[in-house]
Amino acid sequence: MTNDNTHIVSILKLCGIDVSIENVVINSIQKKILAYPNPDGTIRWMWDAESTKPLFLKFYGVIGWKSKLFSAFVQLLFVLKLQKIIAKKCVAIYLDTENLEKYKSLLGAEWALFTGTPGKLRKAVITIHKKSESVFLKIPLTDAAKNIVALESKNLSMLEKLQLQNSIVPKGIMHGISLQQTDVSQYCSHRSSVFGNSHLLSMIEFFEKTNHKKSLSSTLFWQIIEKNIAILINSNPHPDILIWNELLKNLMDEKNKIDVSAEQQFCLAHADLTAWNCYCDDSKLYIYDWELAIEDAPVLYDLFHFHIQGNCLLGNQSFEQIEVKLNQVLQSEKVKAFCKTNNIDVELNLKLYLLYHVSVSLCWYAEQKDLHLQVQWLTALWNKYLVEK
Repeated sequence: MTNDNTHIVSILKLCGIDVSIENVVINSIQKKILAYPNPDGTIRWMWDAESTKPLFLKFYGVIGWKSKLFSAFVQLLFVLKLQKIIAKKCVAIYLDTENLEKYKSLLGAEWALFTGTPGKLRKAVITIHKKSESVFLKIPLTDAAKNIVALESKNLSMLEKLQLQNSIVPKGIMHGISLQQTDVSQYCSHRSSVFGNSHLLSMIEFFEKTNHKKSLSSTLFWQIIEKNIAILINSNPHPDILIWNELLKNLMDEKNKIDVSAEQQFCLAHADLTAWNCYCDDSKLYIYDWELAIEDAPVLYDLFHFHIQGNCLLGNQSFEQIEVKLNQVLQSEKVKAFCKTNNIDVELNLKLYLLYHVSVSLCWYAEQKDLHLQVQWLTALWNKYLVEK
């Protein structure tokens, strides 16, 4: 049995469906599962061979022209019932009568599975489409992932109480260790790589609903920065990040310049807001993946993350390219008026965003053996921002 086969069996068992790769039960029923690989050959997406919808595209950020072309090609293959062309592998699973009923009840035929990003926070995610509803099921595959899935459930409960108007978020419910949440793409399926009016209205709404003023030193946000930098000082540099020591030195230099006693505004931030974590129309932002939310965040945290993290990972855009896009938003009349009215220090907000996000990310990377290419892009960009800004 290959690792990929073992993975699909273990994920389905976590859903309460007992399956086998081998036909060991008398009168067992075979189901065929199709799969699409990662660049390294491991399985990325899986779906029922009888599925008529390419639901795995819900895990795919359809934003640029290349992704739109791929999405259109995949959808055409499904219309023509040629989906096996896109599948690189077919896995046969076997179920007895009882587990076949569980399979049909929970998943049906219209589902797709994202096997998860390797690492200590690895989660499998299943999107399930039925006539009455479309939902996602997040299944933690590590102990650390269990904690963060439970935290997201708590965050969704908190968000529901805010009675948001411009920001649409999923409703969630725990099933054992897994989190089921509504699929916000039912209401809007348009993505944009531009921080537009709906993004701004959402950011302002979160500020109006959750803003509070306190000293930086009293926030959990600052305490996490201090803790992470202390961990990094005592960690060995990751061999795949050649500028590790330089990046850490620049982080410490910026940290030491901050006046932690001064009071300033904080509010709730999504903390991983990118073009692929939300949908948008003219006035509303439909946001999901709330597991990293920060209650004591600098007001402009999500705005900076959307531009810096988002544009770097969308085609490895340069510091100069990102700065043009970021400054267009910061210099817009609405953002300038918002910052002036609420006494928001833009430069300080940027420094605090970098201190938090970079220190958290480096702590994650320190625990990983192999890092993906995008880490090189990100660390170089972060270092440039720390030096230039």
